[in-house]
Amino acid sequence: MGQGEDEDRSIIETLDLAWDLLSLLPPDALSRVSEADLAKYHHRGPDGPGPEEPQWQSA
Repeated sequence: MGQGEDEDRSIIETLDLAWDLLSLLPPDALSRVSEADLAKYHHRGPDGPGPEEPQWQSA
């Protein structure tokens, strides 16, 4: 994920963007991602959270 010099994006926002991109692919195409992470973060169609509702939550 590229980030411009003038862009101030947190790691959480970066992870949200990454999951937005990964969610364009079907879960079975993401063989290197654990099933637990897919279940937790992979969007499930149009009812999935939008940009205002982050997928990633720090523990």
